Amino acid sequence: MARPTRYLILPAQGLQASAGTASAAATSTLVNLAHTTGVASMRTRLQGVVKAAAKTGAKLKAAAFNVVASLNEDGVKLVESSPEMIAALRFAQPGLRAVPEVFYRPAVATVRLRHRVTKPAAAAPAAAKKLVVTVVNAATGAPVAGVTVVGFTNFADSTGTSGVTSGTGKVTLTVTGSSSYERVYAQHDHPGLWSFLKKTVPTSGALAISLEPLDLAAGDSLRHFHTVGADLSVGAGVKVGVIDSGVDGSHPDLSVAGGLGCVPGSPENQFGPSGSHGTHVAGIIAGRGGLPTGMRGIAPGAGIFSYRVFDDTANSGSSFGLVKAIRQGIADGCDLLNMSLSFNHDENTGLPLVDDAVKDAITEAHAAGVVVIAAAGNDGRKPVSYPALDDLAIAVSAVGRKGTFPTKSSESGDVAAPFGTDPKNFLAAFSNVGTALDVAGAGVAVVSTVPGGHAPMSGTSMACPAVTGVLARLLASTPAVLNLTRDANRADAIKALLFAHAQSLGLGVTNEGKGLPQ
Repeated sequence: MARPTRYLILPAQGLQASAGTASAAATSTLVNLAHTTGVASMRTRLQGVVKAAAKTGAKLKAAAFNVVASLNEDGVKLVESSPEMIAALRFAQPGLRAVPEVFYRPAVATVRLRHRVTKPAAAAPAAAKKLVVTVVNAATGAPVAGVTVVGFTNFADSTGTSGVTSGTGKVTLTVTGSSSYERVYAQHDHPGLWSFLKKTVPTSGALAISLEPLDLAAGDSLRHFHTVGADLSVGAGVKVGVIDSGVDGSHPDLSVAGGLGCVPGSPENQFGPSGSHGTHVAGIIAGRGGLPTGMRGIAPGAGIFSYRVFDDTANSGSSFGLVKAIRQGIADGCDLLNMSLSFNHDENTGLPLVDDAVKDAITEAHAAGVVVIAAAGNDGRKPVSYPALDDLAIAVSAVGRKGTFPTKSSESGDVAAPFGTDPKNFLAAFSNVGTALDVAGAGVAVVSTVPGGHAPMSGTSMACPAVTGVLARLLASTPAVLNLTRDANRADAIKALLFAHAQSLGLGVTNEGKGLPQ
């Protein structure tokens, strides 16, 4: 189902008219749009403009104009409207901007089909090739339901087929033409189990997949590249906002200091987990557990604030939600804002690659001495995605290390050149690259917290909080920077602190920026 056409209405500069940059007329309009009567009046006015521009006798079309959400009485408005009514608004009030709503997605690296192989016609069943896949827990032999099995007949083109295992752990993949799958992945959200990858699999027959259990004591890439907190006080005094899918505050390894639900139309008191992504990110930064049953993050003493911008609604990942989250992080006194997300190219076809509304919010954060750390994106060596592309954000690529994950896990498919000075180190195959990169972080097979336990994940989503955790630790141990006046000079000093502690892995500046923060 297509999303409705929506726009963010903003002052000519910034996010709020009271900042002093908006005209009196623009300020009055924003204030009026915060009230039902003002919206109705504006709708009637704009309908008149649209009707006057139409041909004589033409029926008035595309006359919708409704305010969905508002930030402050004189601040940003999210409106559902036709393009004609938005054009009429610009004509009637040139002191306002209308920016298309943009959507983002978590920057976790999962394989996705972009082109599904056509199913065989009912009249030609003999052409069908069936692969019966059985997925079990390697430790217990029990079938594993709810596993997404993806078979790629052309991996580079993301062409293939997929299915989800039943209660018996079975699923059948059906294709025509191809004699083999280039790759077969088994992906899932079950805590305590690795994923799976096998290359060159016949499209007919049977495939048995055993998912290896997770060993929390085994070293992962995060613990290889970065130092986790030696004690629970590491990072104390630093506040970190996690702008994500919500954090599970009931997890025994985590403590959540506060937060806000920022998904348009959803309750603000719902900032707990929707899925596992945000909880995983928070654990990398500030996990407080210990072996053998828990995991420690890089800065366990840091205060975590959960700003949920993703859930399972159509409003999930909206730029309005991101703006709201960033502004709340500033208001809550956060020092760092972690954004393990990136521009959703599938949802934003034809829109600019830079989101003006989120850019204004990042600029506001920088002016308040708050630093945004953002995932570079997982588009496979493509340019850095927004918001990491923003000049004021810290853009993070993902690196991995051979030997930190099972040879049959899906992470084995993330190993690719270039390799570092130490040939076991590599730039993750999924990671975006370019001169916009600032630093790199551990992002392949990172083990962290999820609702119900622990799990490995990969992506610039994981590299981003690794860097955030290191920066929280550095900032906590550098009071001369932490206690600076909250302005742009402070934000610059925090970034300089990070860069001063980054060391090259030998991957090149367009792949790792300044290097890996220690």
